[in-house]
Amino acid sequence: MTGQTQPAEHPSEIHSVDSGDPLSRALLTRAYYEIYMPSFPIVSERDSLQAWLDIMAEKDRLAILIAGHDLNDPPRATIKALAVAFYLPEGNTGQLSDNAINPRYHGQGLGKMLIRLRVEALEAMARAHGHDRINGIFLELNNPD
Repeated sequence: MTGQTQPAEHPSEIHSVDSGDPLSRALLTRAYYEIYMPSFPIVSERDSLQAWLDIMAEKDRLAILIAGHDLNDPPRATIKALAVAFYLPEGNTGQLSDNAINPRYHGQGLGKMLIRLRVEALEAMARAHGHDRINGIFLELNNPD
């Protein structure tokens, strides 16, 4: 699913960010500034966009999913949500990190769907690292409200 936009089970598309694709990076940049930063207003509690890009340079270490409409056209896209998961090969574990959803789209099931898709991405990363399954997935919780 990397760098591709897939239809979702509900009326949103899901895009898996590919840091090597300029359009995918443009969409990520918009999602970072429009969705992620307002959702995590305390600077010390959020990752930098550059940190994500650096981690993505290492294959099968980070999954970033963006939900919305017209995601293949970053300037026109409606971005509803952004979700991040880290794979930690040292312990064959994963972390469901950030789940940022524009408040206008709360209650549409985006959060649940993005959790499921990130779990699937982490399982695929574990397999890519030679494991039959992932040993564990941890959830980081922080509600700035």
